[in-house]
Amino acid sequence: MLLKELARYRSSTKTIYEIITTLVKQGKIDFAKGSVSIVIAPRGKPYVYRIWHEDSGYDSFLSFVKKHPSNKHLVKLLSRVKKVNINFPRSRIKYVNVVKLEKLEPLDSAKAAGINRFFDSLEKVGYYVDDLKGSGWLPDSFLQIVEELINSHPLPSGVLHDLHEGNVMMRGKDLVITDPFLGDTRGDTIVFDSELEEFGE
Repeated sequence: MLLKELARYRSSTKTIYEIITTLVKQGKIDFAKGSVSIVIAPRGKPYVYRIWHEDSGYDSFLSFVKKHPSNKHLVKLLSRVKKVNINFPRSRIKYVNVVKLEKLEPLDSAKAAGINRFFDSLEKVGYYVDDLKGSGWLPDSFLQIVEELINSHPLPSGVLHDLHEGNVMMRGKDLVITDPFLGDTRGDTIVFDSELEEFGE
């Protein structure tokens, strides 16, 4: 659905802001804005789309997810990443990347606070997750994949860990990590972010 909608605008003079708000007004989608991406949720569907231009942190996370396709604490990929050629009139961008993901639910306030406390504690113990196993409400299976993300997955230059409640969601009763790395935000990524600024905070 989304790729067809974007294809309609490939030779348009509309900005990405105008494209997305048009789809919202038509009642077709909801959306959320990240620092260098947009997540589009077609209404009534069990999936979402993530749209970005360049994000080395997310590219690294996708490679990790592909190595662990059955892990219940990682977001499920429902498509390969697709490159869509599109020309935004007020920037140098000529394409965006799009991937289809499972639709998840946000954390409630208590779980969000608990996740933040966990990540704060993790930083204090030097990201040694074993020190925190069995000490709280988080299942060991979740702690294990967090430990692998932090200590076993090599990060590209300029990519940092970005662990907080905004990057964890729920699938039923399971905690799901959605976007745990912060990529290098220089160059064209900032150009894409200038498009996103129209959405406001």
